[in-house]
This record gives sequence, C-alpha cells and structure tokens, in this order.
Amino acid sequence: MTDKEFSEFGNLVVYTFFALIAGIVLWRISVAMQKRKARPKPGKYFDNKYREHWDDKRKL
Repeated sequence: MTDKEFSEFGNLVVYTFFALIAGIVLWRISVAMQKRKARPKPGKYFDNKYREHWDDKRKL
C-alpha cells in the first residue's frame, strides 16, 4: 500500500466509525421519543355498572 492508499483507507475507516456512532445516537433518540408517545391508555375493564354504582354510593 502506498501512503495515498493508506490515507484514503484511514479516512474511510474514520467516516465509517462516525456514521456508525451517529446512527446509534439517532436510533436511541428515536426509541426515547417513541417511549414518550406510547403512554398506556387507561383500560375499560373496570369501567362497568357495578363500579359506577359503588362510586355513586361513596359520593353520598
């Protein structure tokens, strides 16, 4: 390998390393944003007439 080829190869390795790091950073930011948006919605399992009946009695 000549010095020019070694220099080009070195630049390619450095650019590849930075692209990999930038991709990982963007991936982690994307995951963090998706977790923030995906908050659990309240379930409707406990919303029934029996519960409403007891909620009304508690208010009295």
